[in-house]
Amino acid sequence: MIGQQKWIDKAAVGVVGLAVPMLWPLTITAGLGALRQIGLSSQVMNMIDGLVRQQRPDVQTGPAPVNQ
Repeated sequence: MIGQQKWIDKAAVGVVGLAVPMLWPLTITAGLGALRQIGLSSQVMNMIDGLVRQQRPDVQTGPAPVNQ
């Protein structure tokens, strides 16, 4: 759900940019922003993983524990 509101904003800007020919540059910026957001969640998780491994290099990954 990271940035879901921003996706909606970019879609709205894209629709307006396509509907009004004078505003077509808005579609370019909306498209570029959408492309950058696609990988945002994996970038955040990679950053967190790197920080955890700096603090605890012996940590191992595995499935999430099941709460009973």
